[in-house]
Amino acid sequence: MFESLGLDPKTGKGSFGHDKAVNTLTQLSKYDNEMAALGLGNFEKVNDGYAVRTINNLLKKLGLQTAKGGKNSARRYSISEAAWQTMATYAENRKRQKINVLDLNKEAKVFNFMPDDQITEILSNWDKTA
Repeated sequence: MFESLGLDPKTGKGSFGHDKAVNTLTQLSKYDNEMAALGLGNFEKVNDGYAVRTINNLLKKLGLQTAKGGKNSARRYSISEAAWQTMATYAENRKRQKINVLDLNKEAKVFNFMPDDQITEILSNWDKTA
């Protein structure tokens, strides 16, 4: 998510605008069930008019406050350095205590209940069995 917004996932530096917010929400909408299960919000539909607000709310749920700069369509948003440092300290403390923490240096392991082709086959036969 951070990279698609134009933010460095290790430092939080960078900024994003409306276009990057919409693109990020489009990517997140592919994982709307997972995002909802984590309590991060409903990302099933992307509303262009509220894209920046939605991303800011998501970042707020992660403990990150944004600061805005620029005017109107040139407005850019960035994560405040203090907020990023607070979250980095929090994550480091959890790691030190061996509490599960997201490691941005490792690729995520995604569990698939069943292969996509099997899901497609079940859904295509759904009308025949119902």
